[in-house]
Amino acid sequence: MKPLSQNGRQQAHYRRLVDAAYMAEAQRLNGEIARKDDWRRKLNLDTTGKYSTKEMNQTTDFDKVMMELAIMAADYYWINRLSTSDERRLRHVIRWFIYDLEYLEKQQVKWSYIKGIC
Repeated sequence: MKPLSQNGRQQAHYRRLVDAAYMAEAQRLNGEIARKDDWRRKLNLDTTGKYSTKEMNQTTDFDKVMMELAIMAADYYWINRLSTSDERRLRHVIRWFIYDLEYLEKQQVKWSYIKGIC
């Protein structure tokens, strides 16, 4: 399991969403909010059970904390993207299984064949 903090793209998305969610929460609470780092760490812990992004995995933990931040920030792009993340990952795995099956069978596999297997 590669720590989230080692994945630069995920970390950049996470930081931008933290900033947006923090600003939205500060506005909602009329400025009565903890320092951003303390607030972020508490949110991480409450959402994933992990204090730091270094402890989180890149899939379920990332999705959970990003969804929480997206809801706070009313970021509809991330809400939509995260609501379909499991489906996108499954489609990716199925595509690779199709490539493997085509290699083994030495012929193109049609989608109707895959649907029949499922």
